[in-house]
Amino acid sequence: PWLGIAMEADPQATGVRVAHVVRGSPADKAGLREGDHVLRVAGTTVARGSDVVHAVGGLAVGDAVELAFSRAGKEQTARVTLAPFASQDDMMRMDLVGAFAPSWKDVAVVSGSFPASIGAMRGRVVLLDFWATWCAPCRVAIPKLDAMQARYGAQGLSVLGVSTEETPDVAAFAQRMAMRYGVAVDKHGQTTRSYGVGSLPTLVIIDKRGVVRDVAIGFDPGADARLDATVRSLLAEPAPTN
Repeated sequence: PWLGIAMEADPQATGVRVAHVVRGSPADKAGLREGDHVLRVAGTTVARGSDVVHAVGGLAVGDAVELAFSRAGKEQTARVTLAPFASQDDMMRMDLVGAFAPSWKDVAVVSGSFPASIGAMRGRVVLLDFWATWCAPCRVAIPKLDAMQARYGAQGLSVLGVSTEETPDVAAFAQRMAMRYGVAVDKHGQTTRSYGVGSLPTLVIIDKRGVVRDVAIGFDPGADARLDATVRSLLAEPAPTN
């Protein structure tokens, strides 16, 4: 059974702080929000994230559970219907696809042109690639992304690469691979976490409005034609007017 929240300790408050609510999850449908503090699950008092996991784990998929939580110092209750546990990939797609792309934070440009914010990309189609130098599938994907940038850049495509590794390592690798698109280092992993990236490579496809239209997790050599068709379709869409 699955609730659909990420949790963190909060020594300044009672209960377990909700750090993130997966969009479309049981918790989201029940109205829980980031910053709420879970106090009780099905009548059981919780003080740590593990308490919540244990309480939910003792229930069944489809159970309707009363959840007590505090928001802005006031206790409230919600009835949550537990769903089957979602995979990390499914959670990421639920969170991102159809929503505006999260803004990136604290990234340092390593090579090429990397915009200060996702807002600066409005009117362009963006392929945001989360990768690493040690990732063999990433190394295979990079020349393909580079070719797409060369083919469609003038038509409005921007390929951007993000790594959490050390800047000198990423810079040397980008130069060796002749990466002609923008590359940045996510210095403290904030952007990678905000996108829910759990495996590499992960490619986030963002339309001209800044809305995530698809997520490709891992490398599938048979997906090249689909990605090309998706990019061409998004480039053909009208630019936002406001």
